[in-house]
Amino acid sequence: MKDSRSPGRLVHHGAILVGDRYAVVKGAPHKAEALELPKFYLDSPEVQGKICEALSCVPPSKDALKYMSAEARTNMPSAGEIGSEMVLPDPRWINANKPMLIDRWNTWIQK
Repeated sequence: MKDSRSPGRLVHHGAILVGDRYAVVKGAPHKAEALELPKFYLDSPEVQGKICEALSCVPPSKDALKYMSAEARTNMPSAGEIGSEMVLPDPRWINANKPMLIDRWNTWIQK
């Protein structure tokens, strides 16, 4: 998203669209409590709006938009931009090609 605090401008063409990720470590001693965090986030449009305004992201709920400033809403990519300009990762391909991707990453990062 565009951000008045940044000197450049953000473009969406070729950006990778990712969803929110939450995880609970296997064997976590307080699993039930840990599962409350994503539930709190996903069940609260107000929290989504505040977090997405701070992080310049698109909230998972349309109801969250009313908790974001007009400027933040204006700077979000439109549904058309998301559908036509952003890259949607293919999890099946990623999982099927995981060893190759890790190898390429390790080769690149060691340069």
